[in-house]
Amino acid sequence: MEQGYVAATMAAIAERAGVALDTVYALVGRKPSLFRELIETAISGQDEAVPAEQREYVKLIQAQPKAARKLEIYAAAVTAIQTRLAPLVALVRDAAAADKQLASLWKEISDRRAANMRLLAADLARTGPSAWGSKRLPT
Repeated sequence: MEQGYVAATMAAIAERAGVALDTVYALVGRKPSLFRELIETAISGQDEAVPAEQREYVKLIQAQPKAARKLEIYAAAVTAIQTRLAPLVALVRDAAAADKQLASLWKEISDRRAANMRLLAADLARTGPSAWGSKRLPT
């Protein structure tokens, strides 16, 4: 984070982590793979990547019978996620032009997040308009 994606070397990353460079390559792979892990853990908020459908806030949204409450849960989750993810987004923005694998990774993650948004919209549609209660969406 301090040096930026392009300037940070895998050797420096290994040294900062207190492990051998070969260990980093064996456990994670090359720098784009390491960055994928950073993004995935920032999104999931865990020490390791957690698929969207297994995240606690997703389960809460799915179990909630009121659409307005679903959106409140989602808004809180997105705020927490973006707080963790924002520094990585800045690195991607700056490095994607220099690293095609990183640009591809970001597109993949963005596409997946868009698909998850469509799943949320479908869940809200299934919940139905009567579940909005006194809170209405602006038209």
